[in-house]
Amino acid sequence: YIGLELLSITSYILVGIRRKNRKANESAFKYLVQGGISSAIILYGMSFLYGISGTTELNGINVSVQGADASLQPMIYVAFFLLLAGFGFKIAAAPFHTWVADTYEGASTPVAAFLAVVSKGAGLGIIFRVFYGVFYPLYSESGNSQLEGDVFLSLGVLAASAMIVGNLLALRQKNMKRLLAYSGIANAGYLIVPIASQFNAVHTSNFSELVYYLVAYLLMTIGAFAVIMVMEKKTGSGLMCAFSGLYYRAPWTAMAMTLLILSLAGFPVSAGFFGKLLILLGAVQVKLYWLAIIMVMTTILSYYYYFNIIRQMFMRTSEEGEFSKWRTPWTLVLTVWFCALAGVALGFYPQVILEWVQTIFSLGMDLF
Repeated sequence: YIGLELLSITSYILVGIRRKNRKANESAFKYLVQGGISSAIILYGMSFLYGISGTTELNGINVSVQGADASLQPMIYVAFFLLLAGFGFKIAAAPFHTWVADTYEGASTPVAAFLAVVSKGAGLGIIFRVFYGVFYPLYSESGNSQLEGDVFLSLGVLAASAMIVGNLLALRQKNMKRLLAYSGIANAGYLIVPIASQFNAVHTSNFSELVYYLVAYLLMTIGAFAVIMVMEKKTGSGLMCAFSGLYYRAPWTAMAMTLLILSLAGFPVSAGFFGKLLILLGAVQVKLYWLAIIMVMTTILSYYYYFNIIRQMFMRTSEEGEFSKWRTPWTLVLTVWFCALAGVALGFYPQVILEWVQTIFSLGMDLF
């Protein structure tokens, strides 16, 4: 909890670091207020777990939760839903996403990239660590099957909500940072699916699909924000229309951005595609057919706004008439191409991440 709050406090400061920018100040204030409320909710949920177990160690809490009698069940459920709401805010999963678009738009682009990558990665890591370490029967032969089933369903509903809301809101966005913010909401939903699947005894994975897709998503997001930095520097605008004719101005940047967008969309052979495929197969394995259908439908829906970016880069004409070539900083070009090529490599060699995760889990399960 302290580590999470240290990250949150530094994030609040970074968002509002441009003190003379009114939009940045407004975004920082909203983020601070809502973030403080979510932190209080998390702490309140943790207090229930401490009251049940009398300890702050996850293994001790797990044993107490799995062996709790009927009189303590309401407290366990209250703790779970409080933690779900608080952590849902941290990863911007709908319906706890109200801060994310304004914050990304108001913050500077490097800070928005930091929030999209570090905050989401840390938040998902904590959700995995706490929910699996507390509510899954790791230390008892006979767990609370009713609790497992309810956690399983609740996480599935949260994932579905994030996938649907995120993709629908992204459809009408013209601001690139807001579009990536709503895309991040949808991707938070995709990333919650393997966590939900783990609460079913039939599931045989070891979270490898979660780590694989998270790595792919983080790489693609870093690259996409780097391109937005280029566009803002050259055009002074973060709108999608600024991407018009990018291929004719900076062809290498446009080609790299195309690879990044295809991976974010989950286009076949990309890292995003294999990540979503692994998550989808995991959902089908535990008979979450309704969630698998939602995942497929929302992925197809996302093609509209992702491919619209590509259309802008290659098919739109310039308002200025003639296209002038841009000299792009080599550091940004290198960053963009590293992320794009890493996505391609992970698409062709997914076993690199999958085997690494399997090794980590085989050696480190005692951490739980």
